[in-house]
Formats: sequence, structure tokens, C-alpha cells
Amino acid sequence: MNLNRDNLHRGAKILVDLKLAAGWPEALAMMQRYQFGIVVGPDAAMSSAGQACLLTMVNAGLRSCPGGVYVSGLTGQEPTLTRLGTDALLIQSVCSLGGTIEVSARQDMALICLGDATAKSDHPVMRVTFGGWSGGVVPENLGFRLGEDSTFPAAAIAASSLAVAECFSHLMGGNIMAGRRELGVSLLKPGSNWKDGYDTAGPYLPESLWLLGLGHLGQALAWTMGAMPYPDGRLAHLVLQDTDIAKESNISTSLLTFPNRLGLPKTRIASSWLEERGFSTRMVEHHFSGDLRRAQNEPGILICGVDNLPARRELEQPGFNLAIDAGLGARASDFDGFCIQTFTNQGRAKLAFPDPPMSSNVNAIDANRAAYEGLGLDKCGMHLAADAAVGVPFVGVFVAALVIAEICRAINGESLLDTVAGNLGSINEIDFASLGTRIRNPGYIS
Repeated sequence: MNLNRDNLHRGAKILVDLKLAAGWPEALAMMQRYQFGIVVGPDAAMSSAGQACLLTMVNAGLRSCPGGVYVSGLTGQEPTLTRLGTDALLIQSVCSLGGTIEVSARQDMALICLGDATAKSDHPVMRVTFGGWSGGVVPENLGFRLGEDSTFPAAAIAASSLAVAECFSHLMGGNIMAGRRELGVSLLKPGSNWKDGYDTAGPYLPESLWLLGLGHLGQALAWTMGAMPYPDGRLAHLVLQDTDIAKESNISTSLLTFPNRLGLPKTRIASSWLEERGFSTRMVEHHFSGDLRRAQNEPGILICGVDNLPARRELEQPGFNLAIDAGLGARASDFDGFCIQTFTNQGRAKLAFPDPPMSSNVNAIDANRAAYEGLGLDKCGMHLAADAAVGVPFVGVFVAALVIAEICRAINGESLLDTVAGNLGSINEIDFASLGTRIRNPGYIS
């Protein structure tokens, strides 16, 4: 296989750049050994939020750990209750995402318990739990669980991303506590004690959104929107803006991109998936610029998920009531990092995104020169491959849950957060600052 920037597995690139693998063949072989199991209790299997948690772990898990996600505990008769499903029965939805059904949990891998399930393994056994707007993971033997209701499924999705992140960290090695510690977040009140479980504000949901960028983060946002408890017949309208087509490397980071979707515009991949679930969409397939002017009947909230500094500097120009920019860690040293910033037409965006001092592709090559020279590319191609962003989908999933929560917090009357930043591996230390303002004319469905 001739590896290049467009087909590099972005998770394998983490292993190469951290020198955990000597070269690409070794990194790809290591990824094929990355696997974990999920043990599902009967209560979670019959809950819409429990199913959203399960399907997210399968979808994001297989892109991060392609050796397999093994699911046990299902009877095979549970109906699919979440829009994230692809088939009438939950077991079929799991299989369609690539999950492997097992009669009982294997003990030769890390395990995640969901709902009324317990398990034993020679590797970490953790529990994913959620309730209200909070979610996280704890060691299974602690016996701790939140209410695991379906009030705010984004909390279940955030919890699922942390569980997959812990499995990935355990498999990479270097952190003996991975899968054996408590990690969680309150999406309503970041920085508070997520285990208190008191944050049960009503699920006021946005009636429309403008999504700029339909890659790693944009597809995670669409996925998370698909799980939210919209009433039948009143799903949101989404404007989808992107100019890229899906490439093989996107499979490793983007939840809606599958091999049979390669070569299609990312807008059309997202639009097709959303409309199959009852959302209405409009596609915009030209570049975002400050010349754009939002019409009165268009969404008042923009979510930016593109790594494009000129576009990000212009986020406030079109006249959105609220623009949210979400940046993901692009280097192996910060692959699970993120930073979310909010803008409200006050001229801050132009100052928030200065030019970086220099490209870091030289440093990326120097970190493991033999691996990049082994790609067989010319000097330019080698630099392009080295400068490609790393990525694992569970980071985008977690950030999507935070972004959707920021919007819902705003239309629940909470003041906006100026900045939210952190790393999934130390999410209990999430950093945030309040903007102290409230959104104007948000538009919502209750």
C-alpha cells in the first residue's frame, strides 16, 4: 500500500509521532491489536440514552481501536430506540457499525460495563455512567452510578467518549491508571463535581444550526444531534457548509464516513445521514468568508469545526447571534486536547486566532525521521504527511457534546462560557471562563 497524507490512519500517526512504533507497518499492526469489550445490562439496552452510549462507543471505538469492539449482554430482541441506530433491532445496529457480538464478555481485554452489567477481566474494567447533564467513567468495583436517564443524551455520549479514550490510553501504555480512575464532566456546569448529579435542567434544543466543517468535529456534531430528544416532527434544520470530499484518512476520525462513502462531498454524507433521521438540511459547498451575510431566516448559531485561520477570524462577520469555534489537538503530544471559544459579534474573533510562529512539520519528521522517509514520498510529500493532523474520533465526540451543551445551556438561560479547554485524560481539571453574557434570539424547541 502506498501511504500518503490522504490515506494515513490518523490514530496510527499518533503511535509513529510518539515513537511508540518504529514505522508505519508496525503502527498499523499495533492498531489491529487494539480492542476492547462492552458488557450491556438489560436496562441500558432498553434505554434510548443507553443505546446512544453503546452505539457511540462502537462507532468511535472501531475507528480508534480497529482490532475490534466486542459487545455482550444483548438478547437480540431489543428494538432500536435511538435515531443513531441503522436497523430495527439494536443488535443489528451494533453489527452495522462493525461491532462484534459475543455471548459472554471476554477476559483478555479492557471492558466497559454499561447499565446493570458486571464483568471481570485481566485488564481494566470500568463503568460508563451518566445522568442529567453529567457523565463519566469510574472503576467498576466502586459500584458508583448516576441516574442513567435519557434527559440529555449528550451526557451519555460524553461519557462514552471518555470510556473509549480510557481504553485507547490503556492500549497505548504509559499510564497505568487508564481505565482505573474516575473521569467525568458536568455539561451544564463544567468544573463542578460531575458525580453530584444535580444538573437536570430541561432539554431545550436549538431549532436550527449552521455547521461549518463536516469532518472530524462536524460529523461528531451531526451524530450527537441525532441522539438528542427532539419531538417527532419537530427536528432541527441544519445548514451544512464544507468544500471537501471524503478521503480514506477520514474513516479513522469521522463518525459518518464509511468506505462506501469515499469520494463523496462531506456535506452530502452528513446531509444524507441527517435527513434519513428526519432532520432538514441545506448544503453550502463554497468557502466561508467574511463576505457572507446571514439572512434573517437562516440559523442564528454557527458552529465552526475547521482548522482554517482566515475563516475562523471572520466568524463574527456574517451576523450570527452566536458563533462557537472548537479546536482539537492536532499533534501527537496533545491528541486528546481541545479548546472551545464563543463569539457574539464583538470583534474578538480576529484577535483570537493569530498566525502560528511556523509550521511544525519539520519537528514531526525529526521525531521519527525513518518512519516518514519510509513512506517513499518526495521531500514535499514527506513534509505534507508529517504535517497532517493526528486524530481519534472520541475527542471530537466529547467536544461535540460540550458544544451542543453550550448551546442548550444558553437557551436554558445560562450565561455563555467564553472558553472551555482541557484534555480528555485530565478532564476533571477542565479549564473554563465565563463570558457573562446571554444569547439573543436563540430559537429553540422544547
